[in-house]
Amino acid sequence: MSPTFNIGDAKTRLSHPVTQAGEGRDVIIIRTIELLRRERKEHPSVSAVEIRAARDEGRA
Repeated sequence: MSPTFNIGDAKTRLSHPVTQAGEGRDVIIIRTIELLRRERKEHPSVSAVEIRAARDEGRA
């Protein structure tokens, strides 16, 4: 299984996942649901369908 880092961890310790990726390992960086909720509050016209589409396309 690939290691998973939330976006906050990746920002503070980015060199670790970058090193792993450089060694040919798969690295997954995720955004937490709280970040999506904040985005939703700031942009209430964004639907749940649009949020899922952004996630599926790697934009969230």
